[in-house]
Amino acid sequence: MLGERVNFSSRCVIIPLIGRYHLDEIKLPYLVFLELYKYEILNLLCKMDNLFINEALNRWNKAVEKFDKRIYLIMKYIIENTKGGCYCFVNR
Repeated sequence: MLGERVNFSSRCVIIPLIGRYHLDEIKLPYLVFLELYKYEILNLLCKMDNLFINEALNRWNKAVEKFDKRIYLIMKYIIENTKGGCYCFVNR
């Protein structure tokens, strides 16, 4: 990335997955998914919980500091209901 800031990017350690995973599957940590899908999560929080954007943003910020079960369920909803799955570009 040549020392630049790039939107919707993250740096993580790449390790082999243990278990029943396909070659084209990855596991993202909670905080990484939270950041990469921030706007999708905020949108769903507003729609599903009938919140204003500032309330949803406050909830999202609290989820960054401490695990939030509701946010986690929204993450699972995004993964399960995205047609074709969630895509990530992995570069080594």
